[in-house]
Amino acid sequence: MNLRIGYLCHYSPSPHSGPGRKVLAQCRIWRACGHQVELWVLTRDPAWEALAESFPLFCHRWASRWQLPAAWQRLRRRLLRRPLQVLYVRQMPWLPGLGALLRRWPSALEIQTDDVAELRSWSPSHLWHRATRACALHAASGFVFMTEELACLPHFRARGQPRIVLPNPLPDAVPLPPPPPGAWPRLIMLATPGQEWNGIDVVLQLAHALPEFGFDLVGFVRPAGAPASPQVQWHGWLEPAQYRALLAQASVGIGTLALWRKRMRQACPLKVREYLAHGLPVIIGYDDPDLPPGVDYALRLHSGDRGQLAAEDIARVRRFVLSWHGRRIEPSRLSHLRAAVRERRRLAFLARLARLPTSSAGVRRWPC
Repeated sequence: MNLRIGYLCHYSPSPHSGPGRKVLAQCRIWRACGHQVELWVLTRDPAWEALAESFPLFCHRWASRWQLPAAWQRLRRRLLRRPLQVLYVRQMPWLPGLGALLRRWPSALEIQTDDVAELRSWSPSHLWHRATRACALHAASGFVFMTEELACLPHFRARGQPRIVLPNPLPDAVPLPPPPPGAWPRLIMLATPGQEWNGIDVVLQLAHALPEFGFDLVGFVRPAGAPASPQVQWHGWLEPAQYRALLAQASVGIGTLALWRKRMRQACPLKVREYLAHGLPVIIGYDDPDLPPGVDYALRLHSGDRGQLAAEDIARVRRFVLSWHGRRIEPSRLSHLRAAVRERRRLAFLARLARLPTSSAGVRRWPC
């Protein structure tokens, strides 16, 4: 069954970022499977517009929050006129008319995070999101969750719609050759600043306890007052072509180390998938559904669950890095994580939603 799919992204990051590249890769795979795909992006980033010449992409830009309502309404009116069979929407804040879009066709809402746990402040924007989030959840036909933990949360579980758990796949990447065995072992972390669950403080604990290793921190700027050191390099924001050079020099990739700050235990971050796709083993501080205990290319730290690493975990990190220095993961060991495998399951779920009965008004009537 070939589908006409609309893919809606709001507040999309750069198309060169991890989430942006994931969205584009999904669209390419869906089209390669014979489906018609349109990507609808509501964004501030002008880089998306350049893709519209070679890709069925409808980009609606806004430069300030005052322009957002008008840009959204333009996108919504155009999208409502499209002859789609199913709509796929990345998790997004509610905007007026979003419920009508989700009810216009069978729709799937992709849930990447526990938004209730992330938005714990009492700012007006956070209060607005908490008050309106149910509008989109009730309107969606089904859900795609990144982890089983998210699918089991009470504020998602009670909806009753069809659901599937589908962790992030590996991005398309060519495994990098390992650094020479005689090189200084280096660890790399790719992250977005301002997200306390990254655990940059835990990484700095590791750096202090393991002076024999170097650390490259991408996405972070050295804090004021922090001493400059050849051991810890603060690189700030880098484009993929720039940080791949650092990945080539790295022995190990560092994932999220303080997920407990979001009151969560499971995750499947894109940055960890990027490390794996390039052949790097990983150090993580959470349970990953794709990295079960016993996998030798992933080290799970437990003592960092409250922000303080134990001496035993520091010793485990030392042994892990030294055991993998000068080596890479064999690509065949990661074949089950490839995007093509994951997207076939996603497309099967969308086809299931597309077969749901609808009324003439576009509101689904669920079979008993």
